Amino acid sequence: MEYRPGDRVYCKVRGVALVPRASADFASVLEFEVVVGGTGQCVVFVPPYFNIDGRLVLTPGKLEEWGLPDQLQGACVYELEDGDVVRSRGNLQVTDGLACVQCEEFFPMAEPNQADGTLKCFACRQSPYR
Repeated sequence: MEYRPGDRVYCKVRGVALVPRASADFASVLEFEVVVGGTGQCVVFVPPYFNIDGRLVLTPGKLEEWGLPDQLQGACVYELEDGDVVRSRGNLQVTDGLACVQCEEFFPMAEPNQADGTLKCFACRQSPYR
């Protein structure tokens, strides 16, 4: 399976360990966000409130190797393979919509409201200082 950054994957957990998808002995199913995608494997962000054995702490070397932003230094991640993933949900990319010409905020499903075919959001129309 192909994983992309931003996708959500679900894995079975028993105690503090991830268990294979085929295992019937698990306590819960947890959701993780993919930070590094790939085919057949991915790296997911592990929130601090999940205590998972085998997680990695991101170092400057790993950040550079995987092309991740410096803000993630010290965060915990886990490398998954297809056999660990129960199911996945792709990150929906919203492409329909417009960005405000003044504040540049993107509004999904928006249509032009100016004579020149652009969008000016309500906040920018109400406040000239925004």
